[in-house]
Amino acid sequence: RVQAGEVISLPEDAIHNIENPTESVSASLHIYGGDFGALMDERSLWSTEEHKEKVFSFPALLEESVKAMQHDGNTTGLKELAKAIPAAKPLVGDALACD
Repeated sequence: RVQAGEVISLPEDAIHNIENPTESVSASLHIYGGDFGALMDERSLWSTEEHKEKVFSFPALLEESVKAMQHDGNTTGLKELAKAIPAAKPLVGDALACD
């Protein structure tokens, strides 16, 4: 767990998952050293449903994030995501219907 105001550092080859187990909205800032774009072909993503490795892309990351929030019933997170990233609205779908 990382609390508000705390900072952690992960090894460059760390495989990690980020989760907010509360109803409150959270935010994080990731700082990457080096040329992030040069590493895109070396990065991977794990699917929410099958837990299988996938090719990393930002659209795929957004899709998997939405799936995870839908699976967890995190409507607050889905609504906040759709506000922060309007392109996510079609992925979020029915969770916004209760507005």
